[in-house]
Amino acid sequence: MLGAAVPLLVVLVGLALPLVTDELEGDTSVSAPVPLIGLPDQPPPGLVPGVSLSPGEPVSVAIKNPTPRQYNLALLTHIPDRAVYLAFFVLLLRLMRSVRRLDPFTASAARQLRFLGGFLVVGALCASLADMVIGAQLTATVTVDPTYPYYDWDFPFYALISGFGLVVIAEVLRRGAVLREDLEDTS
Repeated sequence: MLGAAVPLLVVLVGLALPLVTDELEGDTSVSAPVPLIGLPDQPPPGLVPGVSLSPGEPVSVAIKNPTPRQYNLALLTHIPDRAVYLAFFVLLLRLMRSVRRLDPFTASAARQLRFLGGFLVVGALCASLADMVIGAQLTATVTVDPTYPYYDWDFPFYALISGFGLVVIAEVLRRGAVLREDLEDTS
């Protein structure tokens, strides 16, 4: 039990530390993505000639002394994906514990692994969409026309590939369990 508590504690600290460090350092600024649509082609000060900002790409702007709404929205942009990854890690520890106690080639382990893969796929998609909506609300607080929200969606490609990979491995485990049952029946 203690062996599972240490990695869980490390993950919890890793997920929560970035949320707390700004408060500890006394930094009360937050950042929001802002689109560059309609900006002049002149490079901003500090860049060498010949360099310009990419139109359509978001730029992160710092909001000094944010309102409570802006601060809460900036904080909320980090929570959905971290909650999904924390839940994923807890489910993974649970799967590891059950596989260690039993046998990996069982229907139960295959079901748990399939659920874990499906949870990662659905959870990562939902978390990225929630992050996009929250980020659009934050951007609307710093733009001139807040009726036209800016949606910056970071597609969770690696989480989806990993989740689908877990589903494939679960199928391999399930077929291994079926083959083992067939071998035990014939002997």
